Amino acid sequence: VRQRAATPCKPSLSILRMGTLLAFSVTNVTGPRVIQVSNNGDSLGSTAVSDPYTGSVTAGNLLLVFASWDGSASSPPLTDTLSNTWTALESGSSFGLWTAVANSSGADTVALNPSANASIQILELAGVAGPAQHTSNASTSAASISTGSITTTNANDLVLAFGASQGACNAINFNSWSSGWQFFNDTGSHCSTSLAFEQLVSSTGTFSDTFTTPTSTNLAAAILSLPALVPFTYSAQPVVNIIQ
Repeated sequence: VRQRAATPCKPSLSILRMGTLLAFSVTNVTGPRVIQVSNNGDSLGSTAVSDPYTGSVTAGNLLLVFASWDGSASSPPLTDTLSNTWTALESGSSFGLWTAVANSSGADTVALNPSANASIQILELAGVAGPAQHTSNASTSAASISTGSITTTNANDLVLAFGASQGACNAINFNSWSSGWQFFNDTGSHCSTSLAFEQLVSSTGTFSDTFTTPTSTNLAAAILSLPALVPFTYSAQPVVNIIQ
C-alpha cells in the first residue's frame, strides 16, 4: 500500500485495482455535501405523493424537501416516518420548500398530500448548518422563471436551486437553465416536473438560476444557501490511495 498523507479538509480519491477492474471515488469528509437524493412524481388522478430515502438517514443531518403540485393548495401537510419537525422555508399555491434536522437514524419516507398531482424531491445533507439565505418565485403562465437572487455571507456555502413546472399532466419539461450549476436530480415527465441543482462555492457572491420551458405553463423556483459547518479549502491535487 502506498499512501500520500491526507490533509483533513481536502478531497480524497481512492482507487482499487483488482485484475482488470478499476474503481474509484472522490469524497470530501468535512465540507458541505449531498449524502443522498431521491424523487418521485405521481400519476394522473393521484392526490398525494411519497418517497423513501434510498438509504438510512443519519441523526443530525439536514433533510430537505422541494415539492410542486397542480392546483392551489397552500402549505399542504408534509410528514415523514421518523416524525421529524419540518420547517417551511418557502411556500406558495403550487410549491413548497422544507427542511428538518434528522432526530434519529434509520429508514425514512416523506409524504405530501396537496390533494393534487405532485412531484417531490428529497435530499439528505451533511457538513452544513441550517439554511441561511433563501427565496422563491412562481408564475401562473410563463415559459421561463428565475429563482430570484440570494447573496451569501459565508465563503463556504452549498447553494441549491430548484425549478418546477405544473403542467396539468401535459408533461412539460425544462429545456434550459443558467450556466455554472451542477444538475443532480430530476423527477422526469410527470404531471408535475422538477429539477434540482447545486453549487459548492469558495467565496461570497450573488447567486440565482433561471429555467425555461418549451411552452408557457405554471412555474415555480426556489434557491437557498447552506453554510459549511467546518471551513474548508479546495485542493487541485486530490489525495490518492492505491491498493495493489
